[in-house]
Amino acid sequence: MNEERLMILKMLEQGKISSEEATKLLDSLKNKESSYSRFSNNNESQSAEKTNFEALAKDVGKKLDIFARDFEPKFQKFTQSFAEKTVEVAERISKNISSSDMFNKSETTTAASTPTTLKDEGKFEVRVNESEVNELSLSSLNGDLLIKGYNGDKITLKVFYKAKNPTIEMDLLKLGNKFYLNYDEANFTNVSIDAVVPSSLFSSIQFNAINGKLSADNLKGTNISLFATNSEVTAKDIQSEKLRIESSSGKINLNNIISSDCEIEVYSGSIDAFNIDAKNMKLGALNGSINIITSDFKKFNEYLWSAEASNGTLKISLPSISKLGYYIKAHTSLSDISIGLTRLNYLCNEKTFVEAKSFDYDSLEKKVKLNLEASNAPLIIN
Repeated sequence: MNEERLMILKMLEQGKISSEEATKLLDSLKNKESSYSRFSNNNESQSAEKTNFEALAKDVGKKLDIFARDFEPKFQKFTQSFAEKTVEVAERISKNISSSDMFNKSETTTAASTPTTLKDEGKFEVRVNESEVNELSLSSLNGDLLIKGYNGDKITLKVFYKAKNPTIEMDLLKLGNKFYLNYDEANFTNVSIDAVVPSSLFSSIQFNAINGKLSADNLKGTNISLFATNSEVTAKDIQSEKLRIESSSGKINLNNIISSDCEIEVYSGSIDAFNIDAKNMKLGALNGSINIITSDFKKFNEYLWSAEASNGTLKISLPSISKLGYYIKAHTSLSDISIGLTRLNYLCNEKTFVEAKSFDYDSLEKKVKLNLEASNAPLIIN
């Protein structure tokens, strides 16, 4: 029933049916729900309610079919993606706590916030030779993963951990040009990492955090990936041709990011992005808001940004600079759009959909295309 009501409202919003048609459909749908909810044994009454609804729906059937063909693929893609991520997150959490004694009644540990409560501490160092293909991979478990880049050539790790067996060990290894902290997650309940690493000697960087904060600061690379489960992510002073950040059940904080290809996703969380200079950027927040504040577009001449917030406000603050033009497409499902930018030519200006273009957009030196979408909350552009 909820799907039918949503489609009726959506068709009304987009002008595919009239307000009178929508009212009749919603009233009939309400009567239909009421009839079913009484669990009546009167089959004839239920049949009559159903017939009345179907007869009315037939009048706008063609419109409904057209709308459904447009709406269903997007809805299915959204629900499928959400389901896959939910299963993936559940498997990762289950894998790492199923045989853990971290919740033993006689002892409680919080690796991330109070590493001194962990049983052991290790310190590892290794030198990195200058190379275009160096790789770095670090993973934490039920603890924080904190990485700070510096102008040097040595990796220094402080690791606080709790092993299930006192004889179990871990080590910082180098395999070819790949550097990684080697340990079997099945043998540990907590691993928290505080790392200082060369800021610009790695082409590929991947960090994974489970049930702890993930922080990456002052890093440069060709490919940088940050993945977090039940964790807050902070990325600051990052330069990467390709940047990928993903978090479940945690906020993502971005500050001073430069990237050619940037993709940020959070499930059940929000995104705060400040001073982002990314040529191609995709931001997605499920059950959370997106807030973008940027002061300039320096590195590239053409930009393409997409942002979608589900059940949260989408707000973007942009600079107003000569020789900088915007092409905006903004859509909300059940809320309003507010645009405070000046010198715009509105190709379409409706309550829930706006398409606008800066004056002389095609001849301007720098161009920014924005595809913005929000569902049940306002969309604001300043």
